[in-house]
Amino acid sequence: MQINKFTQLLEEHLLDLKYDFKEEERQFILTINGHEVNFQKTTSKFQIKPNEWFQKKHVNNKIHEPGLVATLCLLSKVIDQDTVFFDIGALFGYHSNIAASINQNCKLVLVEGNPITSSVSKEIANNKPYEFINCVVGEDNVSRWYFIDVYNFYPAISYKSIINIIEVTLKNSIKSIFKIFGFRYDYNIYGPFHKIPTISIPRLLSKRSKGQIIMKVDAEGHQFKFLMPHIEYLYETGSIILIELDDPRKMKSLNGSNVELIEKLDKSGFEIFWLDHRLPKGVFKVNKFDPWMDRNSLIVCVPRNILEEL
Repeated sequence: MQINKFTQLLEEHLLDLKYDFKEEERQFILTINGHEVNFQKTTSKFQIKPNEWFQKKHVNNKIHEPGLVATLCLLSKVIDQDTVFFDIGALFGYHSNIAASINQNCKLVLVEGNPITSSVSKEIANNKPYEFINCVVGEDNVSRWYFIDVYNFYPAISYKSIINIIEVTLKNSIKSIFKIFGFRYDYNIYGPFHKIPTISIPRLLSKRSKGQIIMKVDAEGHQFKFLMPHIEYLYETGSIILIELDDPRKMKSLNGSNVELIEKLDKSGFEIFWLDHRLPKGVFKVNKFDPWMDRNSLIVCVPRNILEEL
């Protein structure tokens, strides 16, 4: 397939995307282009409550990240073989369940570092035959202690975790003083620490079922560290990568760069397509990563030899 043709098809899928969301007593039902996606209702100790999350993402009958959903719809049509969908940063398994519903020949691997949300995603999937991996994708293959700050994972001994401990301790100390004078306050809770396995990209992809690999990456800026060393490997495996980019200031705080990541992908043989996944207004082939693209957005990265075969 030619580059212009892929761009045109993706734009058409954005325009033609039809969806409907409804809530029932025990489940949410999302219908996308005639395909029904079921999400079982459940509860969680996580700060973000799953049922409230689904309700918020679909308020006024909207859909979460339509650009990414349209991309999944397009890939399900142009790939004529079995696929393996790796959902890195799966959270509640939203996009995994969509991928499985629009493509019956898709095997799912949900990768989520937070043990709470990983467990919740199993309940939401309601016993569907998916593979769930509770781990942090990183540069090596060992287990270590992490401080979990909502969606982010930091080593237990790190600036971020130490600041959290200091802030909570100070707040609780002040509240203890006020309680002496009769004020009522609930004490703040320290951010959770969990010992979680770390897995590298090569280990994650090894010994998986054969098929076209599609990898969705939503890692809150941490993707730079674990993707950069293995871009060539991902090209060699023919992996199609859907990467959510983050604000450049956040990337800088994590010693990463959207610009460097895209330059490496381009040099390694990927064709890169940019779009705003939340408010899509067109698809742009990235020949040069312009400054206005350097923000929270989506890049669809297709190995050149794979694109030619589509």
